[in-house]
Amino acid sequence: MASVFGQLVVGPPGSGKTTYCHVVGEYLKSIGRKVAIFRCLTLMFCTCLDPANDDLKYEAAINISQLITLEDVMVNLKLGPNGGLMFCMEFLEKNMDWWNYTHTTTL
Repeated sequence: MASVFGQLVVGPPGSGKTTYCHVVGEYLKSIGRKVAIFRCLTLMFCTCLDPANDDLKYEAAINISQLITLEDVMVNLKLGPNGGLMFCMEFLEKNMDWWNYTHTTTL
């Protein structure tokens, strides 16, 4: 069985998380590694867990916006950005079956 490696990339808006994931993903591809981007590098796969990011520079293998988006939460629940992000993360936590299914079928 192949080894799986990962990175969790976190930071405030505008700190370069998307750029970092894109550049590392391109580098890994250039040296012949299998890459799947989810927005935190795992065996070479990244998952976008940022419900507010609608401008990814790479194709995410799993993208939380397939489940929920910050914009939808803010409009429909009349929440601000901080409350909306909290709701999105809690929603993901309550829908881990979606994550597990998507993660399993992506690999």
